[in-house]
Amino acid sequence: RGRLLTRILLCILAWSALATVTGKLALPGPEGYLFGISVVIAAAALGGYLMRLVRLPPLLGMLLAGFLLRNVGVVDVPSAVIALTMNTSNSSNVTNMSILDMGNSSSSSSSSLTSNLRTSWSSALRSVALVIILIRAGLGLDPAVLKKAKYVILRLAFLPCLVEASIDAVFAVVLLDFSWAWGYILGFVIAAVSPAVVVPSLLGLQDRGFGVAKGIPTLVIAAASFDDVIAISGFGIALGLVFSTGGSLALNILRGPLELIGGIGGGTLVGIVAWYIPSSDKSGGHRYRNRIMFLLLGGLTAVFGTRLVHFTGAGALGTLVMAFVAGRKWPDEDRKQVARAFALMWHLAQPMLFGLIGAEIDSTTLGEDFVGKAIGILWIGMLFRVIVSALSVTRYGLTLKEKLFVALAWLPKATVQAAIGSLALDTATQQGGTPEQIRLGKMVLTIAVLVIVFTAPVGSIAISLSGPRLLIQGQDASATDEFSHDGT
Repeated sequence: RGRLLTRILLCILAWSALATVTGKLALPGPEGYLFGISVVIAAAALGGYLMRLVRLPPLLGMLLAGFLLRNVGVVDVPSAVIALTMNTSNSSNVTNMSILDMGNSSSSSSSSLTSNLRTSWSSALRSVALVIILIRAGLGLDPAVLKKAKYVILRLAFLPCLVEASIDAVFAVVLLDFSWAWGYILGFVIAAVSPAVVVPSLLGLQDRGFGVAKGIPTLVIAAASFDDVIAISGFGIALGLVFSTGGSLALNILRGPLELIGGIGGGTLVGIVAWYIPSSDKSGGHRYRNRIMFLLLGGLTAVFGTRLVHFTGAGALGTLVMAFVAGRKWPDEDRKQVARAFALMWHLAQPMLFGLIGAEIDSTTLGEDFVGKAIGILWIGMLFRVIVSALSVTRYGLTLKEKLFVALAWLPKATVQAAIGSLALDTATQQGGTPEQIRLGKMVLTIAVLVIVFTAPVGSIAISLSGPRLLIQGQDASATDEFSHDGT
């Protein structure tokens, strides 16, 4: 009770300081953007606390808090489409538009308590939180497992994503009368897993020793970053088939390999630089702080910089690789101190990430008559994902229970869907698309919302509840003996 009271007081003080510095931006009203964000973050923190009391994943309460605030009219997140329809003269290709630029419209009005949450601000804050968790994940990766399981990681990244996207595309063609190109646009929107949900859930189990003997957390976390690059690249290719010129399509086809090479190469280079800067002969306190700032600023530059040059998938992968490579040559005490700092930052950033993701979900988009078919497509695709995920980790020395856990850990979806779910509709609107293209874009957006609503909480609960039941805790000798395959 004392801890809760302390946090409430700190929230009040933080908002008071913000209001005195920024004025009307932090006050209720038409321009109270910071106030809206503050309300969502505070409510998300409370929701997470309540979920902990009933032994459910905190992010479930955070998502629910943001969703409720958005849909009961407390906060309003203006649609990207509003800004685009007000400026349809700009015919640039939205596949090359920074996600930070979407929905940055200050002219939309609202009767809600806090007026608008600027979509660009919300997206930027979510990205900052994602950088923090990716750095923490990179520092926690086990190099021995990565070396042993490199082929399994590639199978787990590629096969479930491609199979689920293809199954979704087939059923979209059959049930929703999509073309094949539009079917794959939808398929890759659905197929991407969410590192923002998967990584913290896996790190929580890893901290308690579950699955560590066989490197299961490292296996899933590493594959998750590749999965997103594949999904975003496949989405870009399919979108290019519908909207782009031949030159742009060629670039979209090359985008996936370029993002993989750029993310791994850039992250490795920056990580190597971090071995020598700051120098290891500096005093501990200064060295820790400098290394923390180096990783944080490097991750922010990677994520936001790759968006500016339209290679979004490379940023998250590069951040993960940078933190992993940097930690390889640091003294153990340095790595532990930096990891503790990012664990604290994540504790503060978690409500911001999941509360703002929840606030992106608009229940009014769920009223279409095709929702039943859409849910059917979603669950059929996920069934195939579960089966293929379990098959992808064969010959890795896992028991049937552990394979089932890996398959369940591959279910949550949120961040990619929130980022690219509206791009097909945005593109059709900007380029003066046909009524049919606009209709299909709206359907893709609605299904993206459904994906977040159903899979983020279900997947999070599945990981949190099944992990202690399906995974071995600690460095069990028999488990380590069984973990003797070459990962191929």
